[in-house]
Amino acid sequence: MMFISQRALMVFHQLLGRNFNLILELLFMIKIITSSRQHHSVESKGTILQSLEQGSVVHKSQCRTGICGYCKCKLKSGSVTYVTEPLGFMSNDEILPCISIANGNIEIEN
Repeated sequence: MMFISQRALMVFHQLLGRNFNLILELLFMIKIITSSRQHHSVESKGTILQSLEQGSVVHKSQCRTGICGYCKCKLKSGSVTYVTEPLGFMSNDEILPCISIANGNIEIEN
């Protein structure tokens, strides 16, 4: 997992302008296995949580800022980048979808 500070994101945005938004919206697929063992695939657009919501996949969330850890889920494959520093408690194999962006195709378990 990689972390990008909020300051770095602002600098990238200033340097790249409008193209920065295009870079963040590269199309990757997010596969999710729900607690009822249903499989869904959605396009990655924005944070992982935003992508799930845009794909009509219900995922638990509260603070949406990486503080509470309520949205944490297991990362089965792939890698993510954090847009802000995660403060919520999580294990090594877990991510916070509210503040992470897929680095490529990923698979998560709810």
